[in-house]
Amino acid sequence: MDLATVRQLKNELRSEIDNAYRGQGGVRFGSSVKIGAKPRVSLGVAPAPEPGQFRLAVRARWERDLPPGMAEELRREAAGEVDILFTGPVEVKPAVAGSVTPYLAVGASVGHHRCRAGTVGFFGRRITDGLYGIVSNNHILAMADEGRDGDEILHPAAADGGRRSQNVVALLSGDYPRLRGQVAQVDCAFAVLVQGVSFDARPLGFAQRLMDTSIPPELQLDIAKVGRSTGLTYGRISAFDLEVFHIDYGFGPVPFEGQIETRSATASPFSLPGDSGSLVFSIPQLHPMGLVFARTPHGLTYANPINAVLNALGVTVVT
Repeated sequence: MDLATVRQLKNELRSEIDNAYRGQGGVRFGSSVKIGAKPRVSLGVAPAPEPGQFRLAVRARWERDLPPGMAEELRREAAGEVDILFTGPVEVKPAVAGSVTPYLAVGASVGHHRCRAGTVGFFGRRITDGLYGIVSNNHILAMADEGRDGDEILHPAAADGGRRSQNVVALLSGDYPRLRGQVAQVDCAFAVLVQGVSFDARPLGFAQRLMDTSIPPELQLDIAKVGRSTGLTYGRISAFDLEVFHIDYGFGPVPFEGQIETRSATASPFSLPGDSGSLVFSIPQLHPMGLVFARTPHGLTYANPINAVLNALGVTVVT
């Protein structure tokens, strides 16, 4: 199917599922659904084997999360045009052991002075005042909504030996988008670099600089990222435009919309805990595409679309 057709089908199916769970019947899934239950089904777009073609992506943690008979009926009716995947839990977890780089660059260790370690996604320039800073996840720079304006950000992160007495590189901007109490689009925050701190805007290990323009996932499926835990890894986008996608945080689940799903292109994981905040970029051109923030135990990684991150923070990418 072409992209427009898949998106139309996705919207129609979302309406059917929502009506079923509200007890309003529905052509497909109106019976045997518990009224008042919250749907835990995420719909999006998945690439098809044929270049330029797409399929409907259906994601749920477990098959029991789908309305009764949905998987069988979709497989029967769609005739290969649906990609159904049961992910298991999708989590934000503490960092594993990682490497520490001697200089501040894209992919380096970073974190709130009271927080676990994460990754420098990229360096941004704030549109309102021109200040330069670090972009990473809210749960890395702001402790999942707990951080306050001016909090100290360390490189390397405290879990990697960073100390407030000598490793403060940035100060948190307190107007970051919150996670709790809403359907979220991004898990991101911005921290203004301390005067005199130097940085390298290139991804670690790259001579090539990032492009200053993004590219939509439907136009570029081959990707890479550089993270604090796993370094440079290669992957492929397996779904995008994922809506009503629930992510488990320490304080509880948060529903997200418009997210990107990736999987590794090799036998090694695309990301591990501690890679949160990594920038997903296209290969070989290095167009920014997304910001890593969650993963499953089975190897799927999820990222916020880069344009949503830039708009939420009011920054541009420093190249």
